Amino acid sequence: MGWKPFDEEEDMQTSVYLEYLYDCFMFAVERGFTWDQVCVVFKHTDELLQQIKDGDMMDCLKVFKLNSFELASILGERNFKIYADFVFSTIMRHFRLIKLVLTQKRESQTPQLLLSVEAPVPPEQLKSGKELAHWEYQTKYEDIQRKEAERANERVSEKEKIVQEAEMKKQKKLEEAVNKEQKLNKESVAKIIQEVLGSYTTTTLDKLKKDIEGIQEDLHFKLEKTSLPRPQALGKLIMNTFMLTK
Repeated sequence: MGWKPFDEEEDMQTSVYLEYLYDCFMFAVERGFTWDQVCVVFKHTDELLQQIKDGDMMDCLKVFKLNSFELASILGERNFKIYADFVFSTIMRHFRLIKLVLTQKRESQTPQLLLSVEAPVPPEQLKSGKELAHWEYQTKYEDIQRKEAERANERVSEKEKIVQEAEMKKQKKLEEAVNKEQKLNKESVAKIIQEVLGSYTTTTLDKLKKDIEGIQEDLHFKLEKTSLPRPQALGKLIMNTFMLTK
């Protein structure tokens, strides 16, 4: 058709125009028109669309009427009737809509977005890859180590909390004894000392319990590591026998 290249998204008028011509072309082909008849139909439809852009419906009907005798002689009675039905059921029925599309330029709506593009991480070399069994074993082993480290940090925090609470209780007892109006005697001093010592004893017992719990949990994590099915390619896992039997 001698058209210059165009952007179908930006130039919607030309895109719709071309789409309609293509539909007309395929209509004639699918109805069994000869190639000469297809070309005549294509050319006549193009003229009608041009008339829609420049005139009104009466002008379009006049063009169709003037060309009808020539079309009938080329297309034959059957094909001319088929083509006439196509024209009046599409172009004439939707005349105003087609004219609006072909004459009113659509407002350009081009969104402007700022997108950050991150380059993908370069893949590791194939020679550094691991077998599936090796990778699964290492993943599970590292997961146990992570849980073991988290639990160790929790135990440290719990022991620090015990010491802080004991120190607060001791300070409270001493402040209560100092703030009392009555004079201190031998019995009251002995009672204060006994309460402070009792607080230390309780703190020591609580810390000892935490140490015992820590030993038990460490043993549990070590046994959990040794129970993992280890790939033969990694060799045997040597654990500290003393720690396991402790």
